Amino acid sequence: SERSRRLRRLRTGLPCGVYKAISADADFQHGGSPHGVIFDELHVQPNRALWDVLQTGKIKRRQPLTVAITTAGWDRESICYEQRRSAEQVASGDVVDQSFMPVVYAADEKDDWTSPETWRKANPNFGVSVFEEDIAAEVEKAKQQPGYENTVKCLHLDLWTEQDKRWIVMEKWREC
Repeated sequence: SERSRRLRRLRTGLPCGVYKAISADADFQHGGSPHGVIFDELHVQPNRALWDVLQTGKIKRRQPLTVAITTAGWDRESICYEQRRSAEQVASGDVVDQSFMPVVYAADEKDDWTSPETWRKANPNFGVSVFEEDIAAEVEKAKQQPGYENTVKCLHLDLWTEQDKRWIVMEKWREC
């Protein structure tokens, strides 16, 4: 089908597997047994159903692999936030899990979100495919439109926010 591709061994050209894009509807993914899962944009998952189906299906495999690629979000009850917390705990050594290799590029809560140094910290491809002038324009837009601030913080700085949209600058709120 057009949604799957046969994988072939480099040296022999013989078939060795299938790469397949799947729908986000978890109900239609039961019964699978993936060797590997590349889960893109975990932060937009409405619940943990698809994640759980794919993870439990891997139990039939000897060396399964999951790669989750995502930015931060705002829902701290989500599977994405749960995975982020696990990544932080494994990275800090608070939790030992030899099967989990966390790699997180993100600003810290106390970093100045308007600083190019913060942008560099949160974007490993800064200056290659993510450019300072583009993020600067996004930050400037967020300064002028408070409703856009959380979008910039989540998607460009990998910062978790308290809500998806903001209608007032928090510094102004605190001044009251």
